Amino acid sequence: IDAAGIAYYSPDKLDQISAHGLVYISPLGRIQEFMLGIVCQRVLSRIDFGWLKKGPATAIEIISIAAIVFIAPPLGIYPSFYLGPAHNALAEVIRHSSIAILFAAVISSFYLDKGMVSRALSWRPMVFLGEISFSIYLIHSIVIRVTIEQKFLESYDPYVKFAFVTITSIICAAFIWKFVEKPCQRGLMRAYDAVRPRLKTTESAQ
Repeated sequence: IDAAGIAYYSPDKLDQISAHGLVYISPLGRIQEFMLGIVCQRVLSRIDFGWLKKGPATAIEIISIAAIVFIAPPLGIYPSFYLGPAHNALAEVIRHSSIAILFAAVISSFYLDKGMVSRALSWRPMVFLGEISFSIYLIHSIVIRVTIEQKFLESYDPYVKFAFVTITSIICAAFIWKFVEKPCQRGLMRAYDAVRPRLKTTESAQ
């Protein structure tokens, strides 16, 4: 992408292909993060963590969160600084791939569900936010863009705008989760259940 000279991002050319769209927004540019999550789950599900007590588990959770707070910001800056403007796409890939490792550590520590932080996150409202998180991811950028373009709350404090965008994104995401995401999940599972007997029959025949 860098060698082809594709522009990284231009707000006045949103209908054109950009390096930002290809390496940051496109699922193909983020597939390694998706696979990292699968690998973490597959590995952790095969290990018995019965020996891990609440104190050490809580320490692991806090350390992993601290790594996000203190290490992620430099990782967000340094790739572009060292590679320069001629390698914006490569810098972007390095940036979110390396930060993904930190988030994988956080999620893995919560997956163990043995520390105080993960126990707090098991509170039902927090679980619900986790369930709609993908829908929040899908809608938040649109909410931000509409808020800016339509000049909503233009004269208000930035914190008010932030609260508006956050609350609006959560409300919209809840509707998307309930009326789009969940029905699609059920449809995909029904389709998989319908195909699975044929897959098993084919495997047996082979």
